[in-house]
Amino acid sequence: MEISETTVEVLPRLFKIKYDSGTLQELLYVDMPHEYENTSGQIVLDYAKAIQESVFEQLRVVRDGHLRLIFSSDLKICSWEFCARRHEELIPRRIIIPQVNDLMLSFFDANAIILFSNELATTFSGASLNWFA
Repeated sequence: MEISETTVEVLPRLFKIKYDSGTLQELLYVDMPHEYENTSGQIVLDYAKAIQESVFEQLRVVRDGHLRLIFSSDLKICSWEFCARRHEELIPRRIIIPQVNDLMLSFFDANAIILFSNELATTFSGASLNWFA
């Protein structure tokens, strides 16, 4: 579990870095919250199931976890806590298929070379070759 705190002052710079590095979208999917008031009088929204998705040009990262939002009495966000249970990195097929095809071709080329060399060895076995004569 990774815990990090970000103050309001650094948020613009944080998001600039995030989107300059290739993030196209940030998506958040939430279930119905459990709402209650904590001992400090703050309103807490507790989402047992939340999904956060980062979308890049050639990749999606999906994190499944637990989200807790804590609001002050004037409804300003005091805390935003997301604890990921698991994550998946999704790569589109259009990116994977050419790489798999290249790998398969190189595999078949290597097998063809081995078969050809075995065939040559069988053909010339027993025959003495004098390369330097």
